[in-house]
Amino acid sequence: MSENSQLALLQNARTALSQVATVDDAREIRDKADAIRHYARQARLGQELVIEAAIVKLRAERRLGQILGDMQLATGVRGNQHAESPGEPNGALLSELGINKSESSRMQRIAELDEKLFETYIQSETESRCEPTIMGVMRLVRESKRPSSRATESPPVDYESFASIDELIRADRRFKTVLITPPFDVLSFEQLERERIREVVDEDTNVFLWAHPDRLIETLDLADCWGLGYRRAIISIPPKTFMLEQSPHLLLHFQIGDAKLVDTEIASWILCPQPDDVGVPLAVRRAIQRRASLPLLEIFAKTRPPNSNWTVVDYPAQSPMT
Repeated sequence: MSENSQLALLQNARTALSQVATVDDAREIRDKADAIRHYARQARLGQELVIEAAIVKLRAERRLGQILGDMQLATGVRGNQHAESPGEPNGALLSELGINKSESSRMQRIAELDEKLFETYIQSETESRCEPTIMGVMRLVRESKRPSSRATESPPVDYESFASIDELIRADRRFKTVLITPPFDVLSFEQLERERIREVVDEDTNVFLWAHPDRLIETLDLADCWGLGYRRAIISIPPKTFMLEQSPHLLLHFQIGDAKLVDTEIASWILCPQPDDVGVPLAVRRAIQRRASLPLLEIFAKTRPPNSNWTVVDYPAQSPMT
């Protein structure tokens, strides 16, 4: 079976999960997803399919836990839940459901995990092109139970920040790699074309522009005004597993002088599970950093950079366009 057909099966299974109401149906989806995951690995059908299957499996485990949590499970029975005590079964037996006590406990704990923490974990693993696992979710469950837990907070990043390009020029700084998100919602095209981009780049520099398709022509015109030499366009797309509404963006690659990329085998697309309104996705920044030379600069950054290798020029404050 082809990768596309396997992905279609997984998407149908993921959609069906929200309507599943029985242990048997949820377990069937989990087992099918796990089988596809193993097959995709062995047949080398691609990491995207492996990750998709792993996510559907995890969501099915979570759904199983929700169903079990809503059921009246027998207590006082060996192999079921809660303490053992004499008496007749007063609810469903796990053995009849085909689930043991350990599995029941694990699934219900996953189901009780805060939805935001659960989705953040899946998003983070997907961005890193890593396979989310039950072990990873259970680690998050344990961390969330600690009173001082900061499982969803990122450690502080020590980086330089400038309020404007003019301020950066006064600091006499030059960069080998530059990432720019033109703030068309705040500054006019005429204001942006006057920004002195060439005064903060080295003689050999890779420049990347983050562009929405609706603003593609304006972005290309802006790059022309700045004297940037076009190289290629990289499509950034939301993964099928991300639930928020997103639209594909373009990462436009330009070159000044004889700039080289460390890794020339840059893909024609990047998976970006992040809403559009919070700036350039982490996956894009990571892709640039893996392939380009230091030092790195992000101009008009909406969020803090992923590490101290980056310097940023902050997103401009809202002001009337002239």
